[in-house]
Amino acid sequence: MLAIYGTHGVNMKTISLTQQEASNWQEKVALLRILPEQPPGGYTFHGIDCTSVAFRSNTPANMDIWSTKLPFSVGDVVGCKYKGKLIGKLKIESVDVKRVQEMSYKEVLKLGIDEDKYTAIKKRWTNCVIGQDKGFADHFNSLYAKPRPIKEQGKIVSYVCYLYSPKDGEWFIEKYAKYMQSTCDSALSGFTYKGLPLTIHANLYIMLTGGKEIKP
Repeated sequence: MLAIYGTHGVNMKTISLTQQEASNWQEKVALLRILPEQPPGGYTFHGIDCTSVAFRSNTPANMDIWSTKLPFSVGDVVGCKYKGKLIGKLKIESVDVKRVQEMSYKEVLKLGIDEDKYTAIKKRWTNCVIGQDKGFADHFNSLYAKPRPIKEQGKIVSYVCYLYSPKDGEWFIEKYAKYMQSTCDSALSGFTYKGLPLTIHANLYIMLTGGKEIKP
């Protein structure tokens, strides 16, 4: 499930929780979300400045900085919903941005991942391969790999999906083969999905957000 951001009441932002997040609701909450706008290729994380995150070009001759606004920042009060119902409020205490494969074991456990269920979690997160023990990669792909429509003026114009690793591309293409066509030889680009352009992000930038419940 992708996060849905909006407003609740006058000034409070809202975020939709997954089933797992809602069931693990507690005083201290950690959430993982896709950075809504990914940086261009060749840019790496530079820093966070209050309400935005900046990325710097890797090209020595190009000192360009690209930035995008964060959905929320430290100090914000966020309403947390599950299936449209407000189940609690968080005061954001931390916001971190990194590539999903840079997450540490401790950061994964803070999300409430079942350590017994995802038996490969202590390793470097095994890729999603049928028949192998499930790792964090499987969990991430189960939430974000399915192509999602991008709409303009109510009409679907393209699709986007998010993979834990470029190595998951073969599994992804096989899974959705009947809907996809390739227009070039590149491993994860040049695809269409249901006849419309498909953007595939792998090892993308995510947000790790920590907050404390505001009790009534």
